Amino acid sequence: MPRYYPHSTGLPCPYPCSVTCWYSCSSLLHAPQKPLFCYWEHQSGISVVELLLLWSALNFAKAITATSGGRLADRFGRGTLILIGWTAFACPFLLFSNVNVSDSSGLWFASIFYGLFAGLSEGAERALISDYAEAGKQGTAFGWYHMVIGMTAIPAGLLFGSVWHFQSASAAFLFAAGVAACAALLLRLWA
Repeated sequence: MPRYYPHSTGLPCPYPCSVTCWYSCSSLLHAPQKPLFCYWEHQSGISVVELLLLWSALNFAKAITATSGGRLADRFGRGTLILIGWTAFACPFLLFSNVNVSDSSGLWFASIFYGLFAGLSEGAERALISDYAEAGKQGTAFGWYHMVIGMTAIPAGLLFGSVWHFQSASAAFLFAAGVAACAALLLRLWA
């Protein structure tokens, strides 16, 4: 018997195929940029101490919005909040592509902006996984989620890093902004 999406469009959900594709989009948004943020920020002349403070600020912004993101997901729907979050991911990536590396204030703004939207959407992403899972199979669904994130993180990082290496950091972040916009569109079509 085919599974149907919550908030159904009437389309069957061939688990794990479409959900796995969705996980892969999530990995492309989250996985490759984090280590490269640090590398790029360090190469731009930021001291190690400022880099640690910047990374802490990004994660603090993410932590602040995570609880609010959960409440908003419960109120407006998980798919809606993820759609807003993934669409908004394009903005900090565009900011990163245009940031002047000699002026760290732009870097701080873009990093904190990224953290705010990452916090808003990550809880809703995980809650949506639970929604798609059959009763009693949530652990398996989360196992699939983390397996696919892990399996796609390396190719996603290689792709992002290749664009960075063969083009520029700006091109890599523009590419990430495009991936964010495409992922949001795919989510809109699937959910």
